[in-house]
Amino acid sequence: MPENTTDEATALKGRTLLILGAAGPSKPLLFQAARERGIRTVLIKETVTWEKEFCDEILPLSVENYTDFDATVAAVADFCREQGVEGIITTFDSAVPVMAHVAEKLGLNGPSPSMAAALRDKNAMRERFAELGLPSAASILVHTLEEALEATAKIGYPVVIKPTYGTGSAGVVLAHQESEVEAAFTKAREVGLNLSDCADLVVEEYLDGLEVTVDALVFDGEILFHNISDNPELMPGPIFPEVEFITPTAFPEQTVAEAFAANEATIKGFGLDFAVVHAEMRMTSRGPRLLELHPRPAGQRVPQIIARSLGVDLMGAAIEIALGHRPEIEPRRKGYAGYRAVCPSVPGVLKSVKGLEDAWKSPGVFDIEVVLEPGARLVTVPDAVQQDALYVYVEADTHEEVNQRLLDATALIELELE
Repeated sequence: MPENTTDEATALKGRTLLILGAAGPSKPLLFQAARERGIRTVLIKETVTWEKEFCDEILPLSVENYTDFDATVAAVADFCREQGVEGIITTFDSAVPVMAHVAEKLGLNGPSPSMAAALRDKNAMRERFAELGLPSAASILVHTLEEALEATAKIGYPVVIKPTYGTGSAGVVLAHQESEVEAAFTKAREVGLNLSDCADLVVEEYLDGLEVTVDALVFDGEILFHNISDNPELMPGPIFPEVEFITPTAFPEQTVAEAFAANEATIKGFGLDFAVVHAEMRMTSRGPRLLELHPRPAGQRVPQIIARSLGVDLMGAAIEIALGHRPEIEPRRKGYAGYRAVCPSVPGVLKSVKGLEDAWKSPGVFDIEVVLEPGARLVTVPDAVQQDALYVYVEADTHEEVNQRLLDATALIELELE
């Protein structure tokens, strides 16, 4: 329910927020934003380490890979009642269904269970896109190699094969011709089983053009903030690592308007009236096309560059919306900002990171965030979710300059693996 108040500090201080799951120690933004607002934070996560210092109470329970969904929902709902939880938020796609069911039980803001199920399942998501008449990729659900070959014959090459329940480009593989389908199918199926114990796959039309993220803050059906961040690198396959984003977008106004219109129609179609919404699109030669939609804050380091470039606290606003409080959003354009991940092209154990001192001296660098220490095991797509060793952040007066500065700074860094 909306809350009308002009005293933000009074409205939020002492209220209780539940965070479902948490990423690695490099992602404390959500917890920090809650602390800055005086919000009491409780956490549900199976294994807790660094998060302890940010949380008032913790329930050690997996909300991402569960064997009994109903029992998990019941346990989370009971914990919420005990703790007086007034809002729920997650940064994990796999925790969204639990969030939706618990929010419905307790009358809190969140997507409906049916919409959460559709957003978690890539096949159901595509079907919903089609029902709403939204621009997306042709897609066919498959279970066997024979079905995959039939689907590629209908769609036409190249095609992308991916798990229906996946994240972070894991198991996403491109096939240019029939001889490549079996290997792509096998890899996608293997990763799907590892990620979610599900062998269902989708064969999809490959979309040309650059990929972007479209992030929105929605309160009582009104979009308070809308922004596009660009991935400046074409991803022609056969795998799809995402290493760089720049904001705001460099696309022309007409293209931006088309992307915003598609995102607004998607938000309305899925009934996301109180939400932070993260969409992924391809800006194709036929116009913007939806890839995915998620009722959670943007991943990787998009919130950081939005804060640097536009002065908008995406995580803080998401928390306020979850608690039924209308956030005050006043974007202040400060130029362009971007980040680039440094990750290995092959898996291995991180031995050392070289060149950080030189990278810090590179023009426009305002932060270098080291995520993993020596001894950490690094994995790569498509075998697993992309694992980055560090992120370099840059700012400049133009989009092109940010891109070049990111390339220059990261070229000075070397990951030594063993």
